[in-house]
Amino acid sequence: IYVRPRDCYETPSWIWRFYVAREVLTLDAHSSAMNAITPSYLTLASGQGASDIPHGTRIWLNPAYGGGRECGIGPALEALVGIAVRQRGCTLVALIPNLSYMSLFHHHVMGAHEVHYLRHKVTFSNPFMAGQLNESFSPQIVAIWRPGVPPDASPQWVASEAAPPVG
Repeated sequence: IYVRPRDCYETPSWIWRFYVAREVLTLDAHSSAMNAITPSYLTLASGQGASDIPHGTRIWLNPAYGGGRECGIGPALEALVGIAVRQRGCTLVALIPNLSYMSLFHHHVMGAHEVHYLRHKVTFSNPFMAGQLNESFSPQIVAIWRPGVPPDASPQWVASEAAPPVG
């Protein structure tokens, strides 16, 4: 399977370790063998979609930021929130940029149960980029959707307790 180098950014460990433990996550929805944070994962090339995810799965998502109609933040949220969360009773925890000016934010994030803003700058590494770190272009949030219908009110916004190691 060919893996595009630009899709191999790794989730910073200080973020995923906190949320894997807090939410007991079992599936990484957009990853590869190189950057999966859970033993079970789906790749964009696998052909598996949200309807293939078992009922009640606890899902992590750090989506590819680009890629057009088939991958990217909007299509990932559309499939996972619309099918995995709403129809299959899954929990979704997603690390995404705080793009409050975009329609995908209002359509999906405002229907989450919780939104955690990260107080620390997020830097992504990519093994194909010779150790270079890529600083996020915008502040990052972690949005959490719980099974069932969307909440009646806007999501609860809280400061995340996840923090990078000191030193």
